[in-house]
This record gives sequence, C-alpha cells and structure tokens, in this order.
Amino acid sequence: MRKDRESGAVSVRRKAPRLVFIRRAPAVRGAARAGFTMAEALMVMGIVVVLAAAAIPGGMGAWNNVKQLQLNRSAETIYMTAQRNLIAAKVSGASLTAGEVTSKDTSTANKDIVLPANTISPALYAGNWVIMYNGDWTVTMAYYSETEEFDANAASVTEWMGKAASETGKVGRYGG
Repeated sequence: MRKDRESGAVSVRRKAPRLVFIRRAPAVRGAARAGFTMAEALMVMGIVVVLAAAAIPGGMGAWNNVKQLQLNRSAETIYMTAQRNLIAAKVSGASLTAGEVTSKDTSTANKDIVLPANTISPALYAGNWVIMYNGDWTVTMAYYSETEEFDANAASVTEWMGKAASETGKVGRYGG
C-alpha cells in the first residue's frame, strides 16, 4: 500500500505476474520414456503371432469335435426313430421285406416302414442317412451326413463306415 502525498489517497500497487518456464532435465538413458521402440513393438507382435498360430489348430479341432457330436446326435435321432417305427410295424403285423440297408435314396417298401418322412424333422430327413437293420426287427446302426453322398450298395456302406470311424466331422454314427 502506498499513500499519495499530495492527494492523500491510498493506492495499491500490484506487481506484474512473472512468467515461469520450467525446464525439463535432458532424457537420461534408462529413465522412463513415453512410447515403445520399434524393436519392442515387433517383439510383441511376434509373440502374438506365435500364440495365434498355436491356438488356431486347437480351435479347428474343437470345431470338428462339435460338428462330429452334432452328426452323432442326428444319427442317434434317426436310430431311435427307426427302432420305434420297426417295433410299431411289428406290433401292427406289417411284413418287413428282405433287405438290411435303407437310405434316403432307396425306393423300397422298407423305407416307408423304417423311416417314413413325417417321423423326423424335414431338415434331418433331407440329409444323407443310412439305416442298417436285421431280419428280427432290430436296428443295428444308423449313419448320418450333411455332405457325404450315399449309394445303396455294399461298397458305399463300407465306405461310410470307414469315414465314420476315421474322418471327424464327416459322418455321424450311432449303434445303440
């Protein structure tokens, strides 16, 4: 505070604000820095690629196992439905004509006894299926595939049996 001598007024004099510049210390080797070096980024990317390469085959194997389970469930549905239909046909006095294999592509009277179209879902009936049964009204094996075609001959049945045993995700089977 300051008092003016002539007028006697009191005035307050303010100081001008000072600009202060803060200097950073020069970067010292080993001190914390912002960002990553190119070598660090490449190393992280390399680790990610190695981990992904290890995980992809495992994921594909899991996908094939899930697909195989779905095919086996479809074959089980066909097996159970066919067995139920054979028992109902036997009780009603129907006659089963000679033949131990029925498929989607066969056109025998057995097909209408073993697996009529209205007894399973249309999507399942439209797939490729094979039912093996014996003369005493018992289903022995059912096969199902969404991709593999079937010809009603012994060689094709053997081929399907081999694929069901060896190739995961191609042919489902169920044998009770």
